[in-house]
Amino acid sequence: AEARQLDRPVVTQAVPGERCMLRHTPRGTGVVIAPWNFPLAILCGMVVAPVVTGNTVVMKPAEQTPVIAHRLMEIFIAAGLPPGVVNLLTGLGEEVGAPLVAHPHTDFIAFTGSRAVGLKIWETAGRTLPGQANLKKVVCEMGGKNALIIDCDADLDEAIPATLASAFGFAGQKCSALSRLIVLADIHDAFVARLIAAAAATPVGDPALAGTVVGPVIDAEAREKILGLIAQGAREATLAWQGTLPPAVAAGGGYFVPPTIFTHVKPDAALAREEIFGPVLAVIIYTPNTQAFSRRTISRRRSGETGPSFSRARTFGSSCTCAHFTTVSHSKPSAASKRTSCDFRSRPTGRSVVQSSPFTISCWSFSPNAGGEIMTNQYARSSDG
Repeated sequence: AEARQLDRPVVTQAVPGERCMLRHTPRGTGVVIAPWNFPLAILCGMVVAPVVTGNTVVMKPAEQTPVIAHRLMEIFIAAGLPPGVVNLLTGLGEEVGAPLVAHPHTDFIAFTGSRAVGLKIWETAGRTLPGQANLKKVVCEMGGKNALIIDCDADLDEAIPATLASAFGFAGQKCSALSRLIVLADIHDAFVARLIAAAAATPVGDPALAGTVVGPVIDAEAREKILGLIAQGAREATLAWQGTLPPAVAAGGGYFVPPTIFTHVKPDAALAREEIFGPVLAVIIYTPNTQAFSRRTISRRRSGETGPSFSRARTFGSSCTCAHFTTVSHSKPSAASKRTSCDFRSRPTGRSVVQSSPFTISCWSFSPNAGGEIMTNQYARSSDG
């Protein structure tokens, strides 16, 4: 329906003796480079948006998830998609993705993944090569370092389960996962004590079993990176709690990382800046009017993505002076998702929902309302006619 609406000419202005119309036409042939987490949902959305606007696509899945991409391709074929509209190409990013991005006949690139790779794509796409017909359109969503703020009057019965679900669900392997927990000093000790007690009951194990919250991470490389950041964090902050793997899980293999909580994390520490993409939570204390803790601190890494909060007040500071927070978020836990300084406010679990809480253009991500109405516009050119 959105594609048909986009295809209709629109009268831009009624001028006597003139016919002023705006039309949208496809951009051409593009490359979709998808991540390994949510390997069906994200890949499907990234491919369908340009296809319904009339483009052809080379679908390059993550090297870890080619089988799921193959099944999606089978679904496209069974649905009657004409040959050549979507073309599956698997392989390593350096060997397959990089040449596709640099190719002069590539008209647009859609990418979801790490900041380092996204910036490289942006740089490569900005070079105009011989035989290139137009400037390349780039849509990049490049990771996150998400913060949840706990106000003095927060309902801990709601805040603690939501915190654990967002930080440890999917083993922290999602761009909207909670990574930084910012707790006001007045409630910090009580909150952390209850958080650690509740964390001890977090089930770790086979993700195929009902009730499992923390499963393995994607591969050995990811596990080593996460464990390295945990080791660094132990030198920079207080290791307040770390889960243990059940004996059966430890003996069965798999790339498991124990869920971990650090406290007394400084805003400039690696735990507060680096995207860990694992079950690791950094707790940061905020004492009003005693430190430079502002919106810039919340989005220090410049790739925020989600900014939920727990507060009974419409503005932070109902029971203490928290003026610095007023530019970050004012939503109650049940309030609808709204934009923040860095991408979007989200539900308390840091959960992004297509259409109702789309990613937006901000910080180091250029992902215009992924899943929203504006998304299809990115894959069409506007012209008069």
